[in-house]
Amino acid sequence: MIKKSIIFFVIVFGSFFIYQKKLKNSNLEIWDLVPAKSIMIIEINDPLDIWNKFSSSVNENQFRDFRKLIDKNISKLNSFLNNKLNVLVDNNNLIVSVSKTSKEGFDFLITSNSKNLDFQYVLKKAKDSLSFDITSRDFNNEKIYDFSDGTNFFSVTILNDFISVSKNTLLIEDVIRTSQNKNLSFKNINQDLFNQVMVQNDFGNIFLNFTELSNSFENHKYLFDQLPKITFFDFNLNENNFYLSGFSNISEEYESSVKIEDNQMMRILPNNTVVFNNSIKTNQKNEKYEVGRLTFLSNYSNVVNEIIIFKKTDNSIIELIKNEVDEKDKINKLKNDSIYLMLRDLEYEHKNLYVFEEAKYLIISSEYNSLKEYIETKNAGDYWRKDFNFSKFLSIMNKNQNKNILINFREFLKNYPFIRNAFSKEVDMLSIQLSDVNNKYYTTLNFNSHSTEYDQVNNNILSFNADNNLILKPHIFLSHVNNLPQVIINDENNFVYHLDNKLKEIWRDSIDSEIISEIFTIDYYNNRKKQILFATKNKVYCYDRLGNILPGFPINNPHLSGYIQDINVIDYDNSKRYRISISSENKAFLIDKYGKKLKGWNPLIMEDRIIQAPKHFRLNGKDYILISLENGNVYLKNRRGFDYDGFPLKLENNLSEEIYIDLNQNFRNSNLIALDNFGLTYFIGLDGKIKKQNQIFRRSRNSNFKMLVDPLKRSYHILSVDENVIYNNEKTINFKNDRDFDYQFYNFGEDDSFTIITDPVSKKSYSFDTNFNTKFKNISNQNRISIIKSKGVYSLYATFNNTISMIEIKN
Repeated sequence: MIKKSIIFFVIVFGSFFIYQKKLKNSNLEIWDLVPAKSIMIIEINDPLDIWNKFSSSVNENQFRDFRKLIDKNISKLNSFLNNKLNVLVDNNNLIVSVSKTSKEGFDFLITSNSKNLDFQYVLKKAKDSLSFDITSRDFNNEKIYDFSDGTNFFSVTILNDFISVSKNTLLIEDVIRTSQNKNLSFKNINQDLFNQVMVQNDFGNIFLNFTELSNSFENHKYLFDQLPKITFFDFNLNENNFYLSGFSNISEEYESSVKIEDNQMMRILPNNTVVFNNSIKTNQKNEKYEVGRLTFLSNYSNVVNEIIIFKKTDNSIIELIKNEVDEKDKINKLKNDSIYLMLRDLEYEHKNLYVFEEAKYLIISSEYNSLKEYIETKNAGDYWRKDFNFSKFLSIMNKNQNKNILINFREFLKNYPFIRNAFSKEVDMLSIQLSDVNNKYYTTLNFNSHSTEYDQVNNNILSFNADNNLILKPHIFLSHVNNLPQVIINDENNFVYHLDNKLKEIWRDSIDSEIISEIFTIDYYNNRKKQILFATKNKVYCYDRLGNILPGFPINNPHLSGYIQDINVIDYDNSKRYRISISSENKAFLIDKYGKKLKGWNPLIMEDRIIQAPKHFRLNGKDYILISLENGNVYLKNRRGFDYDGFPLKLENNLSEEIYIDLNQNFRNSNLIALDNFGLTYFIGLDGKIKKQNQIFRRSRNSNFKMLVDPLKRSYHILSVDENVIYNNEKTINFKNDRDFDYQFYNFGEDDSFTIITDPVSKKSYSFDTNFNTKFKNISNQNRISIIKSKGVYSLYATFNNTISMIEIKN
């Protein structure tokens, strides 16, 4: 079935239902419709021919997803047009322009020749075959047609022999205004760019407005400030590397020409570099010096390191910097004010600066730890040039340039998710180089594609590739057969995998939806053999070690009009007569292991949402069931669902974290430890009385608080999390918390406890001990991590895309 969105492509290329339309007498040209504020413009002649040429020129793995997407839509369009796609595309001209339409939003405007288009046929086809509602309106004496099917929306205008299409109707209005006022036309304002010699038989022409682009990349505006305002490029392909080249005029704001003799500074870049740029600058005494600016990922946090690199010369100011260095290979604080003027020119202004000297360069940073990490890279020889792909990319870059910009685009893209699409996500490295030729900048932009679909997890000694992306923390348990680790994982297509200690598959099975609970091990038959039990939003499952589902399972959600949100397993007196507690919104259920609902819990209806499934503990032969609600109410109940004396207890603020059960030898010394949303910690006795309260330091009104419980429930850890800082026990660490991270806590005893923070977007896990010292180097990982420790060796189970890996780290 043809998707409704195909109409967008139909109009872009024109309908090939061939009816010659009577030509209007007008001098309007296609470029007269392209607004001057466009930030990127792509011009292609014979677009279908160019696409086929592009597809046949790249290797099998390059831009695979992007090519699949385009090929799929071309095929559907051709089918829609009764296999007549080539009729209009031949000798036609296509212009795609991109404009910024919101703070982080871009929209496309597509313009093409329409003289072979029967637009009335298009309207009828869109309405009859694709169920679009079509309305028209007048704007500046021209017609705008709006297409909508409730999900998709776009606007169209036809001006003489040209058709323009956009999903943003404001851009269509811009087209009409531009057609009526040449002062709004991109070509009219930038006529000098069109006087350049344009290469024939390339993939097309591209115009980039770097000035407008810089407004969308606030953290890297300094890069765009080095570039010409607007540049014209020819687009071509050379040995699987893509290059754009063309001219732009030098404006008065750019320095006169001094070329960098070599690319030696690029040879000292760390292998986790994100952005590097260098050029020749002039100091107050009119002396020339080479300077670079480098950002690279930290191995210990998610904060990006930034340093300035000066190439050693005999210049007086460079010597002044050197005079501040007391000993070679030591980091020292800079006190000389003259350096600040040089750094201001680089848009790098900081009060405190540190310097490190090596053989050929002086390295400066406002952060001591940034220099420390750079020195670690230097001592380990962990340079980017040792990567084969980078070394190959470096070899195609031009020598003797005025300015160089080098970007690890895959990492750069993580800062700007709004530009992530099927094309950009497959770009690996990108470079921009400028060389002045006859008072013009000759600009070269190179980029390549990463040829492997998935990154590899570093240092893994065991791995397993699932069929689909993994979405669950690996669950580790010990086999009842040989006491060796076993692993349960879950992929995005709802397959459950059981792996052995070598990460070899034992079995897999399909379930109704993703696992939402902890994975429990039980002894269902009371014969010392383990089974696994878990829940999805609809069912409770139980499997034996061979992948057989146990009789009576899966058990359907007892809350018929809601979803399971959490479960717990209860074994009152170690009799193996298990009970399963289930929470669903404000309802709590208890069922036996056969799925029968139990009296008093069928359901137990609470006044607010239950934070986690009812949790059981036993003390001095007495059973307690804990229930905590979002509104701050805490309940302690017996087996039948009746409250113990002193409960429910109303806390001062709402709750969102689980309550830690701190059991001691007797009733009096045992506590429930709760953390509310404002950072107030409560120590609650089992008699319902608050023994004491402790307010966690709250840095701002937006502070969040985390109660992290060790997987074995032996201890807990509290964190205060702000936008840029994590705080604990009067200690802080700079850490950007601008999205939802996963926080975990592990305690292996003997002062061996640490926190794991996982960023599912950048797919990194960071680890810190309670003093915020780094425990392990950053790990490539996307879900929560699992760790076991034996004989001083940590085994870390990490997931990355469809791969689970086990990494061993010695204590």
